[in-house]
Amino acid sequence: MFAALRNLETVRALGGDSAELATLLSELEQTIRRAIDETRAVMVDLRPSGLDGVGLRAALRQYCLQFEARTGIRTACTCPDGSRPCPRWRR
Repeated sequence: MFAALRNLETVRALGGDSAELATLLSELEQTIRRAIDETRAVMVDLRPSGLDGVGLRAALRQYCLQFEARTGIRTACTCPDGSRPCPRWRR
């Protein structure tokens, strides 16, 4: 984000229409889009969107599978009451 702010300051100082300005604006847009994507990912990590729709157990299973896909780390999902493992969620 700091690089984006520096680029924005440079754009303001440049003014006018130039190839350098277009490049800086493009870089700034990419940086902002990445920041938005990362913010959304953090939001989903804090409160999975499926939680309200499918319930806690299914949301936990889905989260575990997404975590496995993202990190390559195998997970085990256990139901909140601890009585039995949750069945694997299939897509």
